[in-house]
Amino acid sequence: MEFWTGATGLFRMRATPANLLDGYADYVAGAKQAEKLGFDAYGAPEHHFMYDGFIPVPLVALAAAAGATTKIKFITGAMLLPLYDPIEAAELVATLDVISGGRAMLGLGMAYRPYEFDGVGTAKRTRGARLSEGIDLLNALTAGGDVDFAGTPTPRSRRSASWRRNTSGPGRKPAMTARPCASRPSRTCAWASRSRKRTFSAMP
Repeated sequence: MEFWTGATGLFRMRATPANLLDGYADYVAGAKQAEKLGFDAYGAPEHHFMYDGFIPVPLVALAAAAGATTKIKFITGAMLLPLYDPIEAAELVATLDVISGGRAMLGLGMAYRPYEFDGVGTAKRTRGARLSEGIDLLNALTAGGDVDFAGTPTPRSRRSASWRRNTSGPGRKPAMTARPCASRPSRTCAWASRSRKRTFSAMP
């Protein structure tokens, strides 16, 4: 059994404005305190266009926390994969894997707020299919070796998703595994069962 903790956002209240820079400093300080208290993992969520400064790029926040700690693991809970270009997501994931020394885990969500999809110019109706395809692609691209993949064109890039890429290197172990997660386990587990994906729940 492991014990995880984390922050659900940067919490700038409308009635009490706060400095966004202080919010990120507090987030990193929280990771250091969680490690000191013996927690196994520290999480970061993701949402966009939120008035309270909710973390928009969790992998960057986790990279900052990784630089300030030595042993605690990190989890995205959840990274909203359908809002990303698959190659960009794989590069961000690989960068965090290196910076953290292999301490990162990926929890991936399909997103649900309409304005987030509108804001990045992608369609909400295809989010499930793109999450499933994106998980397979992320696992392939970060595992090492040659990757051949022909998938659905991404709305953000308007191009065919087809790559051949060598990601192997001397002494390089396979990177993190990507899995779907959510704060509504019943819905996510039903989708994961249909898609034949292993899953876990995000922090509330």
